[in-house]
Amino acid sequence: LMRQEVNLLGAELVPRAEWLSIGQFLGLVLGTGLLLAAVSGVQLVRTAQAGATLTDTQRALASLHGNNEVTKHQRDHDPMVQALRNEIDALTQAQQSNGRLLALIGGQSTTNAGGFATYFEALARNHLEGVWLSKVAIDGNTGSIDLAGQATEPNAVPTWLNQLRDSSVFAKSVFSGLAVTAAAPAEPGKGEAVSNGVGFTVQGVR
Repeated sequence: LMRQEVNLLGAELVPRAEWLSIGQFLGLVLGTGLLLAAVSGVQLVRTAQAGATLTDTQRALASLHGNNEVTKHQRDHDPMVQALRNEIDALTQAQQSNGRLLALIGGQSTTNAGGFATYFEALARNHLEGVWLSKVAIDGNTGSIDLAGQATEPNAVPTWLNQLRDSSVFAKSVFSGLAVTAAAPAEPGKGEAVSNGVGFTVQGVR
């Protein structure tokens, strides 16, 4: 057998290192510089464009604010606008006044809910022979009742009041004041006083 040894580390088998020439190195550096300059130029252009856009936006906002101030000044001093505001204020005050009036009416006593006619109807329905009324005063706001008249007998007055209290209109009435006196003499031209009669006054509240 024949045997041959090969030295792989020999100089003839090791590849030679290739080095860049000075021209190639300078070209590479120049190309890199041009690329960086181009990138920086694009960035500068974009920055300038953004700055110009920002400036335009700020100018537009300032112009809009100025226009708003001018419009507001004109609106505040416009006679038609001022007249409209005065009318709105007047309507608002009227509405508030009506609201207070409605609240007052709603909070008042409901004694006159059916009108004063119901009181007079009840007085007519509960007429008692021998009792005459000369005064009827009913306050719808406070519910106070003031009656005055004459009767042929003193006992007729309490009987008449009990009969009156049985009606639905006067069912909740409280007659706390009753005064019975001798009948006053008749005035000239107004008829004669009730013979042996009495005069009476009644105060109550409902």
